[in-house]
Amino acid sequence: MIIHSRPRQAISVLAFAALTLIVLSFTTTRAAGPWYVAPGGSDSYSCNTPATPCATINGALAKV
Repeated sequence: MIIHSRPRQAISVLAFAALTLIVLSFTTTRAAGPWYVAPGGSDSYSCNTPATPCATINGALAKV
């Protein structure tokens, strides 16, 4: 008797995909901003108001 493993493989792939989607749906995300960047700013500032801007875009992205 020959047992075909394709249906079992398909079920395994679908189960893995479903679990991956479930795990990804529970990840937390932080708010994107607004973040402010200005030449006179500092990356040590909070960067979330025009009065306290970051100096670089990378500094603002590090706040996310």
